Amino acid sequence: MAHRSKGYTAADCSPIDQRDNPDSLAEIMCTGNHKEGGPGATGYYLFPNTAALDAAFTNESTQGLTVQPFPDGTTGPKPWSDGANHGSVVMGTSRRNLVYLTWSNDATLILANSNTMGDAASLYDWWQANR
Repeated sequence: MAHRSKGYTAADCSPIDQRDNPDSLAEIMCTGNHKEGGPGATGYYLFPNTAALDAAFTNESTQGLTVQPFPDGTTGPKPWSDGANHGSVVMGTSRRNLVYLTWSNDATLILANSNTMGDAASLYDWWQANR
């Protein structure tokens, strides 16, 4: 819970009873982000090690999503870093036309998967400011 993105309060998040990923140690789902451009929902998944985190990121970024370019014109999956943290990020759309932004954080061993019915640019801007 301590690593949830800005715009979610503890009341917005709850544990996921049935895990999406059998290798995760814990999972929570947060809904109703309060920041402008924020996602409709974000799932957070804690992994025991970097190998499990990397495998889950690869699975999330290749299964069921059509990868699309980021609003800045770059394509993913690609690395990201803010100095203290780093990982990988990818953007895509689902069959239901939801926009997804999935990122990993190597320092916390967390994979996050946000989605929105809104536009990709708003979601990407939210992620850059609030991850």
